[in-house]
Amino acid sequence: MAFGKISQEISYNQSSDKTLEILEEALSRIGKVRSVDSDALIVKGKTRFGLQTIKIEATISGDDDESVISFVGKSDDIKGLGAKKGIERLIETMENIDDPNYEVSKTGFDGLQWTYLISGILGITIFLIILSVSPDWFADKKAVVLFLSAAYVWGYSKVMMKK
Repeated sequence: MAFGKISQEISYNQSSDKTLEILEEALSRIGKVRSVDSDALIVKGKTRFGLQTIKIEATISGDDDESVISFVGKSDDIKGLGAKKGIERLIETMENIDDPNYEVSKTGFDGLQWTYLISGILGITIFLIILSVSPDWFADKKAVVLFLSAAYVWGYSKVMMKK
């Protein structure tokens, strides 16, 4: 179920047909193309941002010299951050489609972001295990609980807000 929905529109300096080809190629590099409607100039597909699946639909309009691409992204987070990042990665991939040195990220995460995410998951798991084994220990350690909560929020912000 998609909660976050983001819309974005950009101008692209190619004909509509060429834009459709580039868009399809870029989406296939960062995810999967679900359907291409050459008549209506619509590309649908999905990509990932971390552990989220992002659904993207792009509609192309314009003339022979310049196209306008209207993106709609849907993600599982309420604010639509995953959808926003998925669209940003798709646009970045389109801009670098002819660059052989450009490396595509299938998930949108780099190594440091994965480290933060895994560390946060492990920290929460350890916290819950200790809490279930010895709840009295945490009753007197409010500062520890506050620290772990702050560490989680900090790690989450590093993972999700990194550009």
